[in-house]
Amino acid sequence: MKRNFILVIVGIVALVVIVRDVPFIAHVARVERERQITRLERDAYVLAGQARELVDVNGNLGASEAVSLVDEFSANSAIDVVVTDKNGILIASSVSANRVGEDFKNRPEIASALLGNFALGGRQSVTVSDTLVYAAIPIFFRDSVAGVVRLSRPQTVIDREVNSQVRQLVLAAGVAVLIAIIAGVALAGVVSAPLRRLQDAAEDLAQGRNAVVKPDGPKELRALARQFNSMSDRVSQMLSQQKRFAGDAAHQLRTPLTALRLRLEQAHQNLRVDTAAAGSNLEAALKETDRLSMLTERMLQLARSEGQVLVTENFDVGILCREIVEEWSALAGESQVSVVAETNGGLRVDASRFALHE
Repeated sequence: MKRNFILVIVGIVALVVIVRDVPFIAHVARVERERQITRLERDAYVLAGQARELVDVNGNLGASEAVSLVDEFSANSAIDVVVTDKNGILIASSVSANRVGEDFKNRPEIASALLGNFALGGRQSVTVSDTLVYAAIPIFFRDSVAGVVRLSRPQTVIDREVNSQVRQLVLAAGVAVLIAIIAGVALAGVVSAPLRRLQDAAEDLAQGRNAVVKPDGPKELRALARQFNSMSDRVSQMLSQQKRFAGDAAHQLRTPLTALRLRLEQAHQNLRVDTAAAGSNLEAALKETDRLSMLTERMLQLARSEGQVLVTENFDVGILCREIVEEWSALAGESQVSVVAETNGGLRVDASRFALHE
């Protein structure tokens, strides 16, 4: 049960994480990728505007000023910067592999920007051996193009930064699932502990030992524990009654069986010598048999009533004493003992004749 409870909680949390975070992670990855490209475009426009201030009256872009502009930008950014003049010749670059004076007109984005177009997109680059994402902006001077500013980044670098954001979200989702597992284990322990105690108590009860469960936990488990304790008490009482009944039966039946055996032995001895005495003994044996039958029936009634008290009646104790003396006089005579009942009569009680007789 504990394992199933944990699996249910973790499954629910995992389902929520999947339904919520998978689309969210995909959205964040798309937004982050678009942000990287937008950043290229923004910075390219800004640098093109700043480079325009460096163009002289003849429409020529100052090389030293362009280098200073690129160095200042590169000090605070990891974006690759290339600046060319109006002929497509490189005059400044943040990439050490590029050489000043190199012709960049063979780059499609540079060629397009020299024609006055804003070139935004990506292409496969032999230089970086990767897809190059770029933004090439022309530097306008009056009605002509004085140069080009190109900002670019390899696609793998952009993907790495996007994946970094995605990993943080995945880590957060994993932490949420881990917390759910810990909470599930703790909650399952709280819920299953009363059930485990109830199971142990049931095993004790099955072994015949007295078992009591402390009512704690949720309301339903407390009610179940109280019902179990009530059942355990009833079972314990029933077992105690059975033990008492077995002991009482052995004790109560011993007396009439002894008297019956005595009567039969006396009848057997007198059968050839004194038939009258033998008949008297047989008659007494029959009475003893009737009393034994009545005793057995009453004990069965006592067992069926689960130990309830016997029915009481009002009777004369003197009569009961004389009956007992008569029953045991023969046995007492064999032992040369005289048993006499001396009563004044009129002594009546409300009691169980059966219990008082025995």
